[in-house]
Amino acid sequence: MDFTFYISNHRETGMQLHDIRYRGERLVYEFGLQEAMAHYASQDPLHASSAYLDTSYGMGTSQWNLVDGFDCPSHATYLNTTFYISETTHVHPNSLCLFEHDTGYPIRRHLTASYVSAVKDIAFVVRAVSTVGNYDYLFEYSFHYDGVISVTARASGYIQGAFWSGDGDYGFHIYDNLSGSMHDHVINFKLDLDIKGTKNSLLKTEFVPQTKV
Repeated sequence: MDFTFYISNHRETGMQLHDIRYRGERLVYEFGLQEAMAHYASQDPLHASSAYLDTSYGMGTSQWNLVDGFDCPSHATYLNTTFYISETTHVHPNSLCLFEHDTGYPIRRHLTASYVSAVKDIAFVVRAVSTVGNYDYLFEYSFHYDGVISVTARASGYIQGAFWSGDGDYGFHIYDNLSGSMHDHVINFKLDLDIKGTKNSLLKTEFVPQTKV
């Protein structure tokens, strides 16, 4: 598909992509996860003060074997990840997968008086899953024929529950004395672009909280 890139695996931040090129021209110098935070709310003091920075547990060290046919399609190619801790090299087999994927819609089509032309949108996907505590994060980078590069993050696993105190402002009553605590996930990626060289401009947007009476 005319894309080339390098894959690395960092102990804290997991899978990273480097030197992404399209037809030999570099588009991205570096693309990868920087942090994944989970912040909880609760009447329980323990849960109310819970704010997890998941890279501190190791996104890269928690990438384990992918389940063929479930985590990735059965036609995927699998790669191992390697990291170094305490003078020991660790290898997690089949913890990255690469595959082509039919998105199910045409990337281009046109109808004329005599014929219809259509081109499938086939994406090339690089995927990894990091299991950190009670969460499983599925990260994937997709490359498309039209030059689009996208990143997707999905979360699964199980919730961090709390005691149900009868106050629905902090969670949902999901069982007898169990509350599913309200919480947010903030996932941050670094994208270092090199489109048409390294002299690129940067636009910074800030969200400033305001109090209205």
